[in-house]
Amino acid sequence: MKGKVKSYPLSSSPFFRLSSKKKLSKLLFTTERRLCKVASGDSAPNFHVTNISGREVHIPKQLTRQFHNRIFRLLQRIETPSFLHSGVKRRSHATNAISHVKNGEEKALTIDIKRFYDSTPKRRIYNLFREKFECSPDVAGILANLCCYGDKLPTGSPISQCLAFWSNESMFNKIANISSHLSITFTLYVDDLSFSGERIDDDFLLRIRQVITSFGYESHKIKRLKPSDIKPITGSVIHPKNGLMVRASDWKKIRALRKEIHELKKAKNPEETQKKYEQLIGTLYACAQIDKNFTRIAERTCQSRRDWAKTSS
Repeated sequence: MKGKVKSYPLSSSPFFRLSSKKKLSKLLFTTERRLCKVASGDSAPNFHVTNISGREVHIPKQLTRQFHNRIFRLLQRIETPSFLHSGVKRRSHATNAISHVKNGEEKALTIDIKRFYDSTPKRRIYNLFREKFECSPDVAGILANLCCYGDKLPTGSPISQCLAFWSNESMFNKIANISSHLSITFTLYVDDLSFSGERIDDDFLLRIRQVITSFGYESHKIKRLKPSDIKPITGSVIHPKNGLMVRASDWKKIRALRKEIHELKKAKNPEETQKKYEQLIGTLYACAQIDKNFTRIAERTCQSRRDWAKTSS
């Protein structure tokens, strides 16, 4: 059994002070020739571009995805601040929300960064590897070309959330320091900033938005919540008295999926029934991160699917 990979400081990352294309190729399990071919020139051929819900999504093709997965796994091992809950092992949207439960009876504030990946230019990724990781210019250039779609971060790659954070770490550290000095809890989940505490006011909001603007981003979807409000935070809600709860929209989705499965079984449509079962089980396990009681419901649903599969085959 392999031992757990421990996290380490950025200065211990294999990317730190990487100055050779040959060493970079070895790190990414490829040849220098193949790496330079993928990372040179127009990056468009390295991605499938599709449209999901009116939004352009850039999905890396097989070889590029292999590189992205490798880079993501290496970046994921770097120690991160406690306020970050995305792209970090054993942290999730649920732990992000749980951080604010103790402040459930205080004020809260949520802010999104508009088009975070699209607004993160390739030069910022280059500067990340060149300045923070202290890579040589040619290595930083290859990594920036390899990781970006055109002049921005791709929206459909696993690597983007890590790069978006590390290339903007100083911005988020500034926000964390402002919050800490006012005893306000701050957490970050990709582009969702959540705050809770008694001292949230107009001045605090202005200061946070000014920091975001100073780094070239735009804040939107701003919600200020009173102590008595039910507070929606990253896929869950915090009730001022009852704490962390599953959203009403998730309950509605579960009921709808159960109904669809029932109808599809009657119609003897096994392919669609299987798809709906997968959606339902996925939703139940996601809810289980918020409310452990959903684990038992998910397990029973898995058993129900197995029983149905035996009788329908």
